[in-house]
Formats: sequence, C-alpha cells, structure tokens
Amino acid sequence: MLKKILIMLVMMLAQTVHAAFDSIDQANQWLQHYYQQPEPANLVTALKDLNQHMPAQDWQKATPFLFGFIAGAVQQQPQLATQLLEELKDTNDNLYSAILIGVWYADLAQPNTTALVQAALINKPALQARLGFLMSNAVNILALTVERGPWVLDAWWGHFFATGQGRAVEQIISATQWLDDSHKEAIMAKGKAGLLLLAIAGAAKWSLLSNAKVHPRVLTICQTQVHKQPPAVANQLNEILAKITQ
Repeated sequence: MLKKILIMLVMMLAQTVHAAFDSIDQANQWLQHYYQQPEPANLVTALKDLNQHMPAQDWQKATPFLFGFIAGAVQQQPQLATQLLEELKDTNDNLYSAILIGVWYADLAQPNTTALVQAALINKPALQARLGFLMSNAVNILALTVERGPWVLDAWWGHFFATGQGRAVEQIISATQWLDDSHKEAIMAKGKAGLLLLAIAGAAKWSLLSNAKVHPRVLTICQTQVHKQPPAVANQLNEILAKITQ
C-alpha cells in the first residue's frame, strides 16, 4: 500500500514540477497560453528558464510584455508579489527590472505592491536610479493609455496572457479607432505625435488579427465588441473578422 502511495506522489510531482524550457520559443509558448492553465507555483522556475535563454539584445523589446504578464499574474495571485521579488532578487538586472515594474503595475493594496517594490529597491541602488518612477505611487497597468507609446500594447497583451481577462484586449481594440477616417483631422493636428498614434493603432489592429487567429478567447472578445464599440472601432473589428474568415 505504501509503495502505491509513493508511486502516486511521484506521478503527481512529475505533473506539477515545471520542466526546463529547451528554447526561447518554448518559454514564449508557455507564457502565451498560461491563462488557459495557470501555473503560479511554477512561475519562478519559468522566469529563471526564460532568463537563461533570452539573448541580451532582446530584453529591451521583451520587457513590456513580461512586466505586463507579471502584473496580471500578481493581480490573479497576490502572493506572487513577495515570492517573485524575494526568490529572484539575485537574478540579472534585466529580469529583476521586469519583475519590479510588473509588481508595481499590479497596483494592489493587499499586499501593498508599491511598498514591496520600494523596499526591494533599497538594496538595489543602481536599479533605483534607473527605475526612479517606481518610487512614486503605482499606476494600474490597465489605466495606461496608448499615447505613452507602442510598448503599452505589449504590456496589455502580457496582461491578457496571464489572466485571460478581456479588459486588456478591449483597450487594444479601442486603440484602433485612430485608423478610421473620422479621426484623420485629429491625427493631422497632432503632428508627429499623431503619426506615432497612427502607427500604434496599426500595430494594435495587426496584433488583434494575429492573436485572434491563434486564441479563440481573443476572437470571441472581438466578435462581442463589434456590437459594443463606436462605429470608428467597429469598422476596424469588422475588417479584422473578415480577414479571419477568408
């Protein structure tokens, strides 16, 4: 009987312990499908594996997605805030920066994620100098606006892949409004800022099309939002949905 119990325990552990990623592609796949089967107990190990495979030159591009993911994961499982900050404090600055920013953007009262991040930065003077904005009051990641830059889209996708919640996708959908002809004069009046906004809107539309083809949840959100969004946005969604069904 004892032997059977031990065998069962080994089998259970084999199912729950996260296997190391063999490549950056495997790590990305795990992150992008996390919301379908969350594994918060394995997140520390997964981030260590990701850090091992991530080329140094790719960190700048990957960081917004990663801190968006961490913000969403922490909002879903608040105990992750302390765990990530403590267990990964000795990793390189690239990964730990993403963790600090993600926990800060989670913007929770319990635990107080702002206080946790600021306490962690006390022992990281170089990071504190680089990430000075973390010493101010936190901002919920879903309260950002696309005017901040294209990185916001990546952060919102990260949040969605961690949570599966529609609000981040709805924010991305809303950004497509600037592609509509009805906003042409407003875009032109903004000058260079308007051109950047137009580029962000185009990136938002492309990312929605790309992810709706792979993630049924994204497709469902787009289909639902067609009937809820103003015409400027609904027009863009209809074009996206038409391309998917071609």
